[in-house]
Amino acid sequence: MAKKIRTVLGDIETNDIGITNCHAHIEVDVCSHHFDERYLDHRLRFEDAVPELLEFKKFGGMTICELTPMGLGRNPSRVAEISRKTGVQIIMGTGIYHELFHPFEIRRMDVDSIAEMFIRDINVGIQNTGIRAGMIGEVGTYDHSITEREEIVFKASSIAALETGVAISTHTHAGKLALEQVELFLKEGVSADRIIIGHLDDRSPLESEVPLIYSLLDTGVWIQFDDIGFEYFSKTLGIQMPSDKDRLKVILSLIEDGFEDQILLGSDVCKSSHLKSNGGPGFVHFVKEFVSTAKDFGIPEVILKKLLIDNPAAALGF
Repeated sequence: MAKKIRTVLGDIETNDIGITNCHAHIEVDVCSHHFDERYLDHRLRFEDAVPELLEFKKFGGMTICELTPMGLGRNPSRVAEISRKTGVQIIMGTGIYHELFHPFEIRRMDVDSIAEMFIRDINVGIQNTGIRAGMIGEVGTYDHSITEREEIVFKASSIAALETGVAISTHTHAGKLALEQVELFLKEGVSADRIIIGHLDDRSPLESEVPLIYSLLDTGVWIQFDDIGFEYFSKTLGIQMPSDKDRLKVILSLIEDGFEDQILLGSDVCKSSHLKSNGGPGFVHFVKEFVSTAKDFGIPEVILKKLLIDNPAAALGF
């Protein structure tokens, strides 16, 4: 059976995906969950997204994975409107962030109830809009251990992924608990090629994360560098983020070792300060400056196509 990719405007063929940013946010408001000064900047709206996505498309971008978790300002109707207005294909996730941000209504739901909710979002539509999710994510853990409630969400994600065939995209806190996430999913029967582990490029020096990255690659899952364009001290994470050149050094070494078939890329735009209009890299950086730097690093066009188009098609098709 031919695979398809589910966007907010309907299903497309996998060969129509084009250059894909596998992790970003278009409508988000983290403070809608609870007020915290660290998250005041974590807001994006329709009027922010449209000019940014028009420029993203102008420079060759075709598809974006919108992974705003429930309870943090996700808005499927507005996201669909943005897709129609800009022509950018948007794959929307259905997910629940780490426990600090769990919506009140799911805190007492059991595994099966959450799984049913995810399945309904994928097969029927999110929040009675008829706009269907095309993946599960982002689902998150935080720092020292996977909490009981986070484990429930991950088990529910596993059930929904097995039922629908979609991929699961995760949030790690700078790579922490990544192997534990994979172990949990595999134990629940999820195939490694349905698992995308995120935020493996948060921490500088990035070379220190290489042993973890290779351990993840050995399990067969997708590894994701999804902070492309970010090189600053993150007050939220409490860490210095690496440069794109540092990312590309690691990516190039992975390619040389034959792991180009397991790498996904994204930019996790999620703050007002990330927008180009506010002095940040914006959505266009992913398809313009980053691609240019990758070519300067000597990454061949055929490999770039794999990272930007073929791998997303393989990971997101179901």
